[in-house]
Amino acid sequence: MGEKKILWIVVMTRPPIAGKVKTRLIGDMTDQQAAKIHQALMSCVMTRLVKIFSPIQDYPVRFGLAVDGGPAAWPSALPHEPWELLDQGDGDLGQRLETVWGRIGKGPVMFFGVDSPDVPRVDLENMIQILTRADAVVGPVADGGYWTLAASQFFPQLLMGIDWGSANVYHQTIQAARDARIDLASGAHWYDVDTPEDLASLRHRLTETHDADLIALREQLDAICEDQLDMNTTSQSPAQENASDQMDLSTSTILIVDDNAQNVELMQAYLEELGCKTFVAYDGLEAMQWIENNDEPMPDLILLDVMMPRMSGFEVCTKLKEDPNTRAIPIMMVTALNELGDIERGVESGTDDFVTKPVNKLELLTRVKSLLRVRHLKRELDRTMAYIQDIEKREQSDE
Repeated sequence: MGEKKILWIVVMTRPPIAGKVKTRLIGDMTDQQAAKIHQALMSCVMTRLVKIFSPIQDYPVRFGLAVDGGPAAWPSALPHEPWELLDQGDGDLGQRLETVWGRIGKGPVMFFGVDSPDVPRVDLENMIQILTRADAVVGPVADGGYWTLAASQFFPQLLMGIDWGSANVYHQTIQAARDARIDLASGAHWYDVDTPEDLASLRHRLTETHDADLIALREQLDAICEDQLDMNTTSQSPAQENASDQMDLSTSTILIVDDNAQNVELMQAYLEELGCKTFVAYDGLEAMQWIENNDEPMPDLILLDVMMPRMSGFEVCTKLKEDPNTRAIPIMMVTALNELGDIERGVESGTDDFVTKPVNKLELLTRVKSLLRVRHLKRELDRTMAYIQDIEKREQSDE
């Protein structure tokens, strides 16, 4: 048997220098605070990755910290063991990723940034399994980029022709893989931290975690933000940060569509703490009949399995989004599928979000509350617009 290839876990980062990192936070906080935020995120990511990937038996693992400016730019006061300091080189992000990949031997690698510190542990652990059946994996974030790029071997094609820094990075990477005939899988969708709103969302998610490293991160962020952030006047106040909790979710209805009774029971158990009313359909056709014939109001959200008898989730989603009467209902596909073709088909059918099986409770609740909040705000906007139009009509009739 040949020697096992080394799996590199590489974090791409800038040194936490005030005024050089997290600049979109500056204004709501000082440049020193923004640098401390960056350092806290970076330390959390590094700690979690070592704990998760050190015990792997199938690969010898090494940890690389690729520093913008090279090892000399890393502050001597900051520890880095067991991370080996690496030089990113020059150029855009794609060129720097290629440089690092070449310097560590062009073998299996998982690249991470520092802006997604709370990716669920199960999704990080699943990446090894995904790489056994796909050439590469990307984990998309809401702004159009990705929180990870992992590959079983050197694929510079994945780094070419990408508009780095734009909202097209993820989709252009998909196209680059397709053009190069690289089997590229999609990891879990998650969030990153660039703006004050992103930071507030992260802090809110961290209030629900039981992960010791994420609890430590929450305490660090609270301490950093405590003195300077006036939470009543920033663009994301506590009232806004906890808007999902302040909504009366007990009035919201969720239709769970899944042919597996155990999956239904699990999601109902997870959703209990929100106080929402849940209904169940055990296949796509039953879901359509429920929506078309039920005397209850339309659901505020549909959690939709994909692979079901009689009518798939793709078909259900397409039909609902084509119907003006149901088009506005948010749909979250809950699926074990993670191939890019499946994700693309879901997007084409009109889904509003995805969550992958096995379902992580924190991720599910975070995404459900977000979609319910959007649904709530849309209804408020519709009521306001209807009120304004009614006033205008009355004024016109008075004339």
